[in-house]
Amino acid sequence: MKKTVALLMAAIMGLSMVGCGGGEAGESKETKNDSGTAQETAAEPAAGGETLKIGFCMPLTGNSATSGKYAEMGADLAVEEINAAGGVTVGDKTYQLELVKEDNEGKTEVTINAYNKLIGDDKVLAIIGPQSSAALIAAAPSATSQKTPVIGTTTSNPDCTLVGGDYVFRACWIDDYQGLICAKMAKEELGLTKVAVLYSNASDYSTGLYNVFKEEFEKLGGEIITAEAYAGADTKDFKAQLTAIKESGAEGIFFPNESAEIPLQIQQERELGLEMELFGEMSWDNPLLPELAGAEVLEGTHFVSLFAVDSSDPIAQKFVKAFQEKYD
Repeated sequence: MKKTVALLMAAIMGLSMVGCGGGEAGESKETKNDSGTAQETAAEPAAGGETLKIGFCMPLTGNSATSGKYAEMGADLAVEEINAAGGVTVGDKTYQLELVKEDNEGKTEVTINAYNKLIGDDKVLAIIGPQSSAALIAAAPSATSQKTPVIGTTTSNPDCTLVGGDYVFRACWIDDYQGLICAKMAKEELGLTKVAVLYSNASDYSTGLYNVFKEEFEKLGGEIITAEAYAGADTKDFKAQLTAIKESGAEGIFFPNESAEIPLQIQQERELGLEMELFGEMSWDNPLLPELAGAEVLEGTHFVSLFAVDSSDPIAQKFVKAFQEKYD
């Protein structure tokens, strides 16, 4: 049973991650879990049962619904493919998969309640999601206490697995690595030596990534000319911060912010006529960003991503083809 859960979670996680822009293992614990505790003690399917239940806990409504929906599409595709191939064999029995979905609305408290329902009422073997580090950190200890393995998608905060316990995994890089890659992109790919940062001081993700980026960029010989903060997602006017950046002498701006906040920031930067390189992190890999910000506004910007649809990797090509055939 331990390898069944491990392989099953890996297969579904891979497709649900890529559906919303994922695919880099980085230092995630999933790469080491073939003999991990979570698989050793995962619950057996009910005697005589015909399905294995996997929980899916992602934002299907709210500000983060776009990425949650893409993750859902990827997970649905994975389950469909696995079931069409005959399902999953455990011992001398073969089971179909059932994805039990809960909308966490992108909220911590809702995630905790969703975990409790999936584990206590629905009796799932494991849970995919959430995508938010804060939500996973809050809910994961409950899963560990009930010996239910869970995998976050873009849960890049190192504390997710440290605080969550032995049954908590991630399918992406950690922020220390992401910050390093962003710093290398700025220095080595874009040739920048003086950079400004616009970040949210109300977000652990944004603040933490800014701090890592600053440290790594300075190690590479770069300089953070100014770091301008704003007070979270409710902020709609960034012109004061952007004006300060315009006057700072920076060659580029790093935006380590949530995808819903980026469109207004880029639009206002363009309105002020800042002639700088603009770059960001994996939150920029959102299919609705060109629609929300304007494709012409994003022209010439740069970001790092967990997955590239034009990858030459055969597995990636197979996924993109299957995804497009199902949903396009």
